[in-house]
Amino acid sequence: MRADLFKEIMSKDIQFFDARKTGDIISRLNNDVQAIQDALSNNFASMIKSLLLCFMIISIVIYISWQMTVFFICIMMPFNCFIPVYGGIIAKIKKTISDKNALQTETS
Repeated sequence: MRADLFKEIMSKDIQFFDARKTGDIISRLNNDVQAIQDALSNNFASMIKSLLLCFMIISIVIYISWQMTVFFICIMMPFNCFIPVYGGIIAKIKKTISDKNALQTETS
């Protein structure tokens, strides 16, 4: 993946590099590839594990008391609605950190 990305960057015109700072490109390249690598390995396995655990817990709670299950789901819905908002906030923070790392890399 890194080799393909490097090949793609090297095929760009010189104007591409004139408009962008080299430190910014390198920093974003490294961060993006690392994020994809983490998502494909750690996050995917963690997601599968969490889904199985959630399914098992809900099954046990339904077995014990379906009323408690309905109550639990009603309580958890507001939290689940907040997750995309939280994800957006985290994405903005990550972009800010990436921009600052690119600036720092270029000044070094």
